[in-house]
Amino acid sequence: MKKHLIGLFALFVLGIVATGAVSAFGGLGKQVNKEEVIGALEADDFDAWKQAMQAGLNEENFEHMKEMHSNRAQRMEHREEINAALESGDYEAWKQVIESLDKEPIIAEKILDEEDFDTLAELHQARQDKDFDTVKELADELGLEKPHKGFRKARFRQKMSAEN
Repeated sequence: MKKHLIGLFALFVLGIVATGAVSAFGGLGKQVNKEEVIGALEADDFDAWKQAMQAGLNEENFEHMKEMHSNRAQRMEHREEINAALESGDYEAWKQVIESLDKEPIIAEKILDEEDFDTLAELHQARQDKDFDTVKELADELGLEKPHKGFRKARFRQKMSAEN
């Protein structure tokens, strides 16, 4: 009985690892067949799993991942600059960072002047303070539409149920 439970636990852990691996390679395009990966895991077939996972390992995907990694570091730097501008109330610094971005964030369309920026800075502080009533009030004032916290999970579940 104990060996059976250990085996089930090992299979459960392997499933979690596989799900993470499939998710990690999911952004690489259609070259990794998730069904093949999952099928290989369920069949305990290492060679089939390895073959399915390696389908996405190519130079094109490497370049894509390298670019994503580089962009991530850049995005983090911009996020820090934006947060610093919001926390110091420096509209000109915020505007400069926003204008330097390759793609203007949607929120920038709503911040038309220094008064709007001040409201955004208040919203940022309220969010830091976890004062979500104030966050909602200020977001409404700026005309920002943000889905509730569970929105992404609900969309994921909806997508998964549609696929099955």
